[in-house]
Amino acid sequence: MNFFYYFILLFYIIGCAVQGPITGGPIDEIPPKLLKVFPDNFSTNIDLNQKIILFFDEDVDPISIYESVTIINHDFTIKTKGKQVILYPQKQWNEDSILDIYINRGLKDYQRNYLKEPINLFYSFTDSMPMNTIRGD
Repeated sequence: MNFFYYFILLFYIIGCAVQGPITGGPIDEIPPKLLKVFPDNFSTNIDLNQKIILFFDEDVDPISIYESVTIINHDFTIKTKGKQVILYPQKQWNEDSILDIYINRGLKDYQRNYLKEPINLFYSFTDSMPMNTIRGD
């Protein structure tokens, strides 16, 4: 009778499930991609308190966001919510210059996949987007 119980126990252990670590699927080697931005890039007449929301295709590393985003002549704050990155002014955007948001290639996801190319977004607080030229030698 004991043999019968040992046989059932052995059958239960061997036939129950795959023995070994869980594979978890293929390794993520694809960097995050910017899907859309609100408001759209090159928008004009944006409000001085307008939040800029970036939508990515996967969660991004919040620490890399803080190190990667640059906005010249503007004081801003960053919040991350999974696949969303929200940029907003500390008080108000500086209306004397365009809002030029630069995200360098240091932005990464949790698997350390870095952006392939930087992202540049432009916004204007007036009716038109200034198209200045740079002159020099």
